[in-house]
Amino acid sequence: MCGVFGYVGQPTQVIPLVADALRIMEYRGYDSWGIGWDAGSEVALLKRTGRVPTSLAQDNLATIAIGHTRWATHGGVTDANAHPHSDKSGQIAVVHNGVIENAESLKTTYLANVAFRSETDSEIVPHLIRWHMDHSDTFTDAVRKTFLLLEGSSAILAMDRSTTMMAAITARSPLRLGRRTDGWELASDPLACARSSQEIAVIPDHHLVVLTRDTAQMLDLASGSEVAISWEPTPEETETSRGTFPHFTIKEIHDQVEVTRDLATRHADVEPLAHAIQRHSHILLTGCGSAYYAATLGAQWLSQATNAWIDVVPASEVSPSTRSAGANTLVIALTQSGETADVVDAMQQAQTWGATTATVVNTETSTIANMADVVVGIKAGVERSVLATKSFMAMAMRLHQTARVLAGEPIAETTDLSSTLESILNDADIARIAKKIADNSSMLVLGNGFGRPIAQETALKVKEGSYLHAEAFSTGELKHGPLALVDEGVPCIVIATSRDELKRGVIAAAEVRSRGGYVIGVGDFPEGVCSETIRIDSSSDYACLLHLVAMQKLAYHIAIARGVDPDFPRNLAKSVTVR
Repeated sequence: MCGVFGYVGQPTQVIPLVADALRIMEYRGYDSWGIGWDAGSEVALLKRTGRVPTSLAQDNLATIAIGHTRWATHGGVTDANAHPHSDKSGQIAVVHNGVIENAESLKTTYLANVAFRSETDSEIVPHLIRWHMDHSDTFTDAVRKTFLLLEGSSAILAMDRSTTMMAAITARSPLRLGRRTDGWELASDPLACARSSQEIAVIPDHHLVVLTRDTAQMLDLASGSEVAISWEPTPEETETSRGTFPHFTIKEIHDQVEVTRDLATRHADVEPLAHAIQRHSHILLTGCGSAYYAATLGAQWLSQATNAWIDVVPASEVSPSTRSAGANTLVIALTQSGETADVVDAMQQAQTWGATTATVVNTETSTIANMADVVVGIKAGVERSVLATKSFMAMAMRLHQTARVLAGEPIAETTDLSSTLESILNDADIARIAKKIADNSSMLVLGNGFGRPIAQETALKVKEGSYLHAEAFSTGELKHGPLALVDEGVPCIVIATSRDELKRGVIAAAEVRSRGGYVIGVGDFPEGVCSETIRIDSSSDYACLLHLVAMQKLAYHIAIARGVDPDFPRNLAKSVTVR
């Protein structure tokens, strides 16, 4: 989940260079940040908790540097636990993304006499590299042998100040190499290389990259043989500013107008996925968080368009005991980043079944995209906010389009979705309602049918963005337990995305109001049924996407009313690359 960056090349002002890259990758973790560089006699370290500053005044010319932005796994959020970590000599420094599952046993076996300066699992890496170098290994051999000792998914960048060399290895954590005019750079995200690299290369798992000022070499970790680096064009630098919006979250909610307009013209992209579904009797959709709820929503459209058995399973729950039809199973993974650890695990499990794999993904050069037999890009653009908004919308649209292709139905009518979204985004009543309920400590969200995954996503957005406790339930389950949570003034959102759903919604609204609850109806509720109504046209089969946008905007304004920055909610990161 953490972001790592490295530079080797001609002398340059390394602190602003590294800091700029870290800010691009800050969505991967923002508990703390750090930069290490060659200061002449040792590696100098600058490490702080919190966000990467917008400017750093240090003037430091160097030929090698590394940086890190952290999402804490081991040890609290402190300056000492921030990366980089160095060895006892001050010549070796390391940044690490991942979890070292056997860190304690390695300490006991190799590092019993080392005085550690942090609580992290990551700090063992520079000390292990030093241990191997003290036992006559070269720097690169020491890095290779150290990595082979580590259990778990990791990416490490190690620099040796004395030789001006950098070495990097990864296993299940994304890493890219960029070729610059003045040297080389390594990063967790290709966008961190977009401004400065002429070409980039994906670093495969279990390959060692060794950089000097003038050379870049890649070796197979097992055999030690050199492997050719496969260079690709650098991705175009994507506009990642907020523009006139105060937060990326609300900007990306508004971006959905353009995203839906664009996807409406790209329905041919889903034909390979539709054909794959037609060839299989069992379809398993999977994902994590918002992607899982998008899969749950899409499964309902697909179930109307195919006779295949459809399962939806959270990626973290996919296991050898999960129902599979072997070669007759198609596993469809939904993911924004394409790097989510649990989704990678699920895809690997699918491969053991002999299943066909597909992904609906935003990053088409990602680990999961490279694993999948069928890739459908969602074309949502860069999503900087931790809160997924336009990626959910794009995933749902892709599955809606797939269902339409399967059913042989026209999908041109979705072209009017973007104009309807604009009217919802201009509804000032949503912000007013959000402010009215923001001071509560708990909230219920109800939905059935297509409204149920929208209710689940709404509750998730409220929890993530504002820390208000929100729970989603099926509307029909209200009387079977959740009604006990209703007290005077407790907000209850009731989502009805169709006329059939509205029947249950009206009954639930009456039950909640009779017990003092404050009911917000979302849909075509009759006058007087709810305390407040957010009117959404529910006549189309994609009406749930209109409800989705209204609820995204509501969750955003609840966060603002509670004084929370929804772009960077506490304890979370955008890309979850560890289990």
